[in-house]
Amino acid sequence: MTPPAVDRLPRAVVLAGGRGRRMGADKAMLDAGGEPLIRRLVALLRETFHGVGVSVADAAQGERIAAAVGEVDLYTDASPGRGPLEGVRSALAAIDDDRAFFLAVDMPFFHAGLARVLWSASLEGGGRGAVPRWERGVEPACAVYSKGLLDEIAAAIERDDIALRQAATWPGVAEVDVEAATVRETLGANFRPRNVFFNLNTPEDLEAWKTRGRTE
Repeated sequence: MTPPAVDRLPRAVVLAGGRGRRMGADKAMLDAGGEPLIRRLVALLRETFHGVGVSVADAAQGERIAAAVGEVDLYTDASPGRGPLEGVRSALAAIDDDRAFFLAVDMPFFHAGLARVLWSASLEGGGRGAVPRWERGVEPACAVYSKGLLDEIAAAIERDDIALRQAATWPGVAEVDVEAATVRETLGANFRPRNVFFNLNTPEDLEAWKTRGRTE
């Protein structure tokens, strides 16, 4: 599987609208070496994508993120409290591009090569998205989703079935086994799923991230 031969991909969206209950703080504003985590992630994504936006829960969070990051596209949840699936829906409904790469704000080890592999896979077959899978299962908060999924997303939210993981089961969404030999060859020897899919869920996770270093 070969990533698309382009300098930068069209669009990425950081999913930052979570409440951070276990962390006890807005994860977007966590300290990442003297700067807010959201600023660090947006800067990293801008090296790979032409456009970078942030999905936020409400206008107040959007104001905080705009103050931290500067000029950035913001997508506010139309139905707050419905989790990352609503974040994906609101962003897809707002963007001009037909698809975007989505990354949860609590996944600090962004891997550009993986984003390119997923983007390429999302254009194949049904062409509606691509989700990575490894030994611990699928990672739906580090994935590519297209506008072609808006009907399924809206229907799921309407019936209060808001688990983002279900997106991996919808027709046209490819599952990319990142541990398959051909994919690992593309991603390189330094690709480590346990880092790339590491989540900052608790204060202990934050300390572990600081201890192990902030780069993959």
